[in-house]
Amino acid sequence: MIISPNMTVFEVLRNFTDQFPYLRLEIYCQGQEAGTIWLEKPLNSLSRLKNPEDFVLTPAMAVHEVVDLFWKKMGLQVVIFRRVGNSWLETSFTGSWTLDYQNSMGSAMVSVWS
Repeated sequence: MIISPNMTVFEVLRNFTDQFPYLRLEIYCQGQEAGTIWLEKPLNSLSRLKNPEDFVLTPAMAVHEVVDLFWKKMGLQVVIFRRVGNSWLETSFTGSWTLDYQNSMGSAMVSVWS
């Protein structure tokens, strides 16, 4: 998945959820969750960087790599959550796990709780 500065917050969140249905990405700007306020804003308008850059997210990337890329390339803070039953668990303790593995664990946990 390519993340580019001209994508809106909504596009990024939708694409992320489409690829990883058991994960949730939250983007923060000025200490507030962008998904609740600035859905139609392009990422470059929220970035702290003058020239945010494109980057690619792959299922094989660890959560901490994704968080670092959003910060270094886009100037945005993000948090990734994994679905556990009917709740969402922040993935900070499992940040070395890949997005694909996190997503499969979320899928397994939904099955267990159903």
